[in-house]
Amino acid sequence: MSTYLGYFPYEPFATWTYYEPMTAIVVVHTADGFVIGADGRRFDSVTGTFKTDNAKKVFLFESEKIRLAYAWTGSTQASDTSGLVYDLLAASEEMLPLVVKSDSHNFASFISAFCSALATKLPRQMTNMPKEELARGVFAGYFQGQPFSAHIQVLYPLTFLMVLPEVHFPVQYHKAIFSGAESIFSSKYADWNPQSGTEASKFVEEYIRDCSDSSNPDCAGIGGHIHIAELKPKQWQWIIAPVD
Repeated sequence: MSTYLGYFPYEPFATWTYYEPMTAIVVVHTADGFVIGADGRRFDSVTGTFKTDNAKKVFLFESEKIRLAYAWTGSTQASDTSGLVYDLLAASEEMLPLVVKSDSHNFASFISAFCSALATKLPRQMTNMPKEELARGVFAGYFQGQPFSAHIQVLYPLTFLMVLPEVHFPVQYHKAIFSGAESIFSSKYADWNPQSGTEASKFVEEYIRDCSDSSNPDCAGIGGHIHIAELKPKQWQWIIAPVD
């Protein structure tokens, strides 16, 4: 189901201690624009214990030439005995205003520059990881009025860092789902192709709610307050606002 700063000191090496339960992120692109939503449940990155049902996971950024929404799934933050090792949310918030000032003429070069900048805020090497992929980000919106989307993987193959972007320039309208249950997607959402922003918002909310209410192990960790944003070429708005 694939389509299913200095805030902290730079640490070149870290040992993995905890893998955060997955979140649910859904992005739908229609003729009206993009709709992106997420659940609000978060766990402590060190102990794995429940933290809040009101976490904000969808973030918005805009400047003169770009308007985008982004979200991360996976382990977005980790600490070890010496303190905070990395924080993808804080790093993204710090890097985006800096990268947008660079000489990026299109979204592909913008995302490439962002990935390079993000890599400086992550450990060069991680050991004892349960799998190669640490986290995955989705970015969607408009660059100089043109729609785009991108998926960014933060990987540690053979323990060494790789930040890999996959850039899309939407020619056709589409939907992308990160995390949840394949059975839920197949039963209702695989053949549902929203045609408007209103339909897209309904699709996003219902999928996340179905995952939140499910006992399927693939939905473990998904729940809490659903928040949804809509982006158009010249404006954005919260359809359901985050709590904090």
